[in-house]
Amino acid sequence: MLNTEELIKRYDIVQECKFVKGDYVYGERLFLHNMALAERDGAIPELKERKQEILDYIKAKREEEKRAYEERKAKIASIPGLKEIEKAKADLERWEDEFAKSFEDVGGLGVRPRPDIDLPALYEKYPIAKAYLVAESYALKTNYELAAIGKKAQDRIIENHSDYEAAMADMEKELQEFTAKHMWD
Repeated sequence: MLNTEELIKRYDIVQECKFVKGDYVYGERLFLHNMALAERDGAIPELKERKQEILDYIKAKREEEKRAYEERKAKIASIPGLKEIEKAKADLERWEDEFAKSFEDVGGLGVRPRPDIDLPALYEKYPIAKAYLVAESYALKTNYELAAIGKKAQDRIIENHSDYEAAMADMEKELQEFTAKHMWD
């Protein structure tokens, strides 16, 4: 007899879910993406019998994932200077968009002055935030190896802000190894 987690994985069981008015609403129905296997195994009666157990397990997992997500979000928000740098970068990007769009009709006239933002000074003032943003830029790469390297450094910085220098040194070492490995690709 399989435990609840094994049943869910084997038959690819998911809970009914609808998106209503900007929020997810979970129902009491289960869907088996691997129904043919469940029928071959003769597991349908057992699944019906254990339905509530499976629903409870899925709900507990969802709540655990939500809690982990909220904790991660809080740790990221606690990085000193991160919000300030992101806000400054967003303001510069908005200004650049406004400036570029102004040339479609009036050639740069009527655009507010360029924001007086010194990003290098902000990066120097908040080195942990800079390290996080560099790691994040690699974590978002389309190359899966580079993304994994960035994600690993990003996670280390999130978990232990004071470890950012070691995380960046390790990331740099891994990037050099990646470059050497793929030099002739």
